[in-house]
Amino acid sequence: MINRANPDEFFLRNDMTETHPEHSLRDKIAELEMANCMLNDFAALVAHDIRGGLRRVIGYTELLAVIPALNGNLDALDCVHIIMASTRRIRLLAEGALASPPQNASTSGLAPSGEQAENEAGSIQVRLSDLKSANRELTDFADSVARGLRIPLGQILNSAGHLSTLPAIMTNPVSLDITEKILTGAKQMQRLIDDYLSFANTERDAIYRCRLSLESLVQLVRHELEPMSAGRKVTWRIGPLPEVEAEVSMLRQVLVNLLSNSLKFTSKCPEAVIEIGVRPDPNEHIVFIRDNGIGFDLESARHLFQKFVRLQDERTIPGVGVGLVVVKHIIRWHHGRVWAEGVPGGGATFCFTLPAVTGRPNTARTIS
Repeated sequence: MINRANPDEFFLRNDMTETHPEHSLRDKIAELEMANCMLNDFAALVAHDIRGGLRRVIGYTELLAVIPALNGNLDALDCVHIIMASTRRIRLLAEGALASPPQNASTSGLAPSGEQAENEAGSIQVRLSDLKSANRELTDFADSVARGLRIPLGQILNSAGHLSTLPAIMTNPVSLDITEKILTGAKQMQRLIDDYLSFANTERDAIYRCRLSLESLVQLVRHELEPMSAGRKVTWRIGPLPEVEAEVSMLRQVLVNLLSNSLKFTSKCPEAVIEIGVRPDPNEHIVFIRDNGIGFDLESARHLFQKFVRLQDERTIPGVGVGLVVVKHIIRWHHGRVWAEGVPGGGATFCFTLPAVTGRPNTARTIS
């Protein structure tokens, strides 16, 4: 049984206390440099994966167009033409705007850095101002590109969805299989765009770090992800979790990405078990998220957080998208580390660290 609660209550029980730590200008500059690098990397990653997704969708659509069962079926052929026209629009954006983020958003050459910057009056403030402007430009760019891609992607999804309901498709196993592959490819591209926009918005909303209850944030994210576990038997084991110092929207994105991955990769388990806890360490909080899903081998674990890498089972289970790359960047922004442990068929554990702060312990609980 799931203990349900209003998610708003998680932040109304004095579990989260705002603080405004005084960061040096050098710290702020370093954080903005990393953030702008993340946004540039993310744009390149999405452009790469969109191009790959497009090649698959175009290939399957061209194959569908020459199947004899569609000859003379104007409704089906209209859908095929819409899909092809939409892929051309997406390709223009992926190979044009998305592949070329704002050049003046570079983190180098905007102003003197290091000791030279410190020795020149006002140069640090100039550097900070330039980086803030670059950050706004990159997040606005992400919003613009995402909105431009969503329209043609929506047309592909609608047309492919309509195709799958036509008798000429439904009664032909080959046509139906190809149509489902087109839908899957379009949905994967949609997830990429959603991840890109979500990350950009997280970056835009990041204002300051604060002292917060990690348990409250975990419960909020678990509540948000309940639709993913509808109709399934999922046991959540949430151990005692500390207070941490973090940027709320960014840490929430880390938890969303990791917990949603656990739900995806336990989808074939009769009973999914997802455990969230903290390993003891005097110098930092080592947070782990463990599941009993499909797992992965040691070689995969080494590369999971790199760009353009996918798990071996992506064809049968929805892929991790760019979620783990986002996790890596956000945790690095918090001066932490992230890694994965797994065994093929034996589940996976994802770990990340945050700087230790003094906080009262919370009561362990099992929610199922």
